Amino acid sequence: MEYEVYGDLLFLVNFSMDFLAFYLCSRLLHRPLSPVRGILAATLGALYAIAALFSPLRGLPALAVDLAVCLLLCCIAMLRRGEHPLQLLRLGGAYLLISALLGGVMTLLSSQLNRTLSPDALPRESDGMGVFSLLASLAAAVVWLLCRVVRRTRATQTVTLQITENDNVLTLPALCDSGNLLRDPISARPVIPIDAHNARRIIPEAVLQSAAAEHLTDAVAALPPELARRVRLVPAKSALGAHSTLLLAWLPEHLSLQSGKSHREISAYLAPLPLNTAARGFCAIIPSELLS
Repeated sequence: MEYEVYGDLLFLVNFSMDFLAFYLCSRLLHRPLSPVRGILAATLGALYAIAALFSPLRGLPALAVDLAVCLLLCCIAMLRRGEHPLQLLRLGGAYLLISALLGGVMTLLSSQLNRTLSPDALPRESDGMGVFSLLASLAAAVVWLLCRVVRRTRATQTVTLQITENDNVLTLPALCDSGNLLRDPISARPVIPIDAHNARRIIPEAVLQSAAAEHLTDAVAALPPELARRVRLVPAKSALGAHSTLLLAWLPEHLSLQSGKSHREISAYLAPLPLNTAARGFCAIIPSELLS
């Protein structure tokens, strides 16, 4: 049996679905998605889908190549500099899950459309891209809502943060916040906002004075070298993205998180801030990615 395949339509369909999957994956995992990297990965994925039509591979070898390409695309689109390569497994799993959800929802909507409409009312072949766009939009909305439910569930998690500095140990209750995307642009380490009052018990006074200075960059430049090497200036934006500023972040000697019975060592910066969560019993805000 022979099939007639339109390469341009196949490319557009795969490009759209790949980019949509990368976008939803970045929202689910709370990771910023660069449009350039997302477009590049989606383009390569669409080209691979066309090339796969002419591949002689079948069965397990074809599946192995598909999985390898999936990990490569996730690396291009979402892997950050300095991250452990094993993060690719998490990214690839999320990407495959969202792709499967998108495909499943689109198939369900298409089947329901065929059952509801009479044969005369079904879209003509020339309207294929319009119908695809409608189904893709509806499927994306459904998957996005599912991502929101997962994010809200994870956002309520509370943990215990333990900070060690010069044999001084500070233990604080912390809130896991999916909206905390702060990250040091140089080392790519995440940044944990910590209540300024509690920060005085662990962060050197000279560093705290620099954090409160009007001219932050000048104050950091005046720090002693042994302190300055553990300080970073981290760009931050408000929730609406309308206001940007610089935060001073401090790298402690040792950090660990405890959630239930699990205990893990982490590497992150601390940013002393006047947190309004302190009134609710939480003294730090943990990026959700540190719990993954």
